[in-house]
Amino acid sequence: MARISKQRACIACTSAKRRCDRTLPGCTRCLDKDMDCMYPPINRRHGRQEQRQTRDGLSWPTTSAAATASGFPTATAAATPSSHTTSTRFISSAGSLGLARASWFLTPATWSITQLDGPLNTVPVFVFTNFIRGLQDWLTRFLRYGHNPFIHRGLYAEAPFPRCMQDAYASIAIARSVTPQNENPVYDILSTYVSDLVDSQSQPALDSFFSAPLLSTREHLARTQALLIHLILTLFSPSIPGRAKAEALIPTLHLWSQQLWDSALLDANIASLSPSSSSHLSTDMAADAETGMMARIYRAFALSESTRRTWLLAKYMIGTYQVLKNGSTSCEGGIFFTARAELWDAPSAARWESILKSTDPLFIHSLHADAVIHNRVPAAEVDEFVRHLLTAQCGVEKVESWGIETGNMISVLF
Repeated sequence: MARISKQRACIACTSAKRRCDRTLPGCTRCLDKDMDCMYPPINRRHGRQEQRQTRDGLSWPTTSAAATASGFPTATAAATPSSHTTSTRFISSAGSLGLARASWFLTPATWSITQLDGPLNTVPVFVFTNFIRGLQDWLTRFLRYGHNPFIHRGLYAEAPFPRCMQDAYASIAIARSVTPQNENPVYDILSTYVSDLVDSQSQPALDSFFSAPLLSTREHLARTQALLIHLILTLFSPSIPGRAKAEALIPTLHLWSQQLWDSALLDANIASLSPSSSSHLSTDMAADAETGMMARIYRAFALSESTRRTWLLAKYMIGTYQVLKNGSTSCEGGIFFTARAELWDAPSAARWESILKSTDPLFIHSLHADAVIHNRVPAAEVDEFVRHLLTAQCGVEKVESWGIETGNMISVLF
């Protein structure tokens, strides 16, 4: 745990008039008593950055907001964004992770967006064409397996597949059948699908204080992923009318991705204020509660990480299109996300928990993702999503060399 010198004592220690060691995410006294540890807000300087030391000995740049985060929202609230009034207490036992350890991705401060200081790296054009081929390959993978590096396998597993994602799925299948002879009807069908998507989402915002319409975060994510899929299919297609229609929807993708982010941040802030139950459970009941909570945290991870990756991929995809069309682009900012490949690939909550017990999640900032290269983290341990983004940041050759030097014959060429 980290200690911030300017952090004031937590609310519980202040009320009890006890000495607080002010460690994050929770002080020792609160952790020992299995209490929620909440700190009063402190004045933060904009733009300041701190360093977070991981268990692997790597320093990941993080914003001061993330460094001073203290309250973890409940996994129940995160997994069901529309339900903010119910909180389930995590019962800790010998050998278990504990809520704070397992829910590093849920604190509101991890939803900050950091702007880039300095110019973007210059990479050859073929790097961007390779990047787009990679995204198109990911869509094919979603068609075959139901998941890919930005759509988690558990995201839509326990609920009806959203209609907008059904249409996006069908669009991928139709686009794969395109030939010079059937190009016109294929892109007419794709255009109809995306028009239906946009028309179905025309609704007023929540009120003047929030940019997000009356949708749950999961619904925001589904429509944003659906639109992203449609634009990947058509924005880089040989169809000139298809590209023109797709380009006109770039502002909509910007808007929806921002509303998705605002909704996730709102969920995190509200859930962090939810009171915890103080009930005491028997050993058997505690074990059952722990198992259920870990399953909810795993589902929250699927939603949270898919949200982060979808937001990031939308920005990268739009930036790539602008580079290929205009020769330059601007950075929309960077965010935190999880880079550990095993955690994203874990097929169950039990496997996910087991992996987390023995390794660091590699929760890194996208603007400094190349730290995994500089610190020689084995490329096979870093998620494919991260490796692919790094090709756009650093170039294909640098990422390929990193894979070879760390003993992993991974390839980032498509």
